[in-house]
Amino acid sequence: MRLRLALSVIVALVGGVVSMPTAIAVVQGDPAPDGPSFEPAVSADGRWVAFISEASNLLGGDPIADPNGLADVFLVDIETATIRLVSSAAGVPADGPSVDVDISADGRFVAFETFATNLVPADANGAAGDIVLFDAWSGELTLVSRRGETGAQGDGD
Repeated sequence: MRLRLALSVIVALVGGVVSMPTAIAVVQGDPAPDGPSFEPAVSADGRWVAFISEASNLLGGDPIADPNGLADVFLVDIETATIRLVSSAAGVPADGPSVDVDISADGRFVAFETFATNLVPADANGAAGDIVLFDAWSGELTLVSRRGETGAQGDGD
């Protein structure tokens, strides 16, 4: 399945050399994205790109794969031309939007803020924003916005 080019970013290469704007693939198959994509975060070597998108057809045009109609986090592997929905738990799409994405230098970890209540177990603060960390190797999401002294979940204040 080929990926369609739809989002332009400037990729910083190792050694401080910046490439020309590079289009990255964000749609599997033929349809154009049906919503905007924004906030790209690029790994140090340019292989991995995490971004936010409101499009519902980035996963092969299958609206069932991303039916929530909300801003979601995606991770693209430029080398293998694959795209993955990050803001979901066990295949269930988030029930709230996600924003402010960032990625580790090696592309393994993607951090973002989410207002979803169903991405991490025991989301005790409801729809208040949570910071979660996605591990691309294990596929696990971990809640990281906890108070250091108590381990309690943040309450949005």
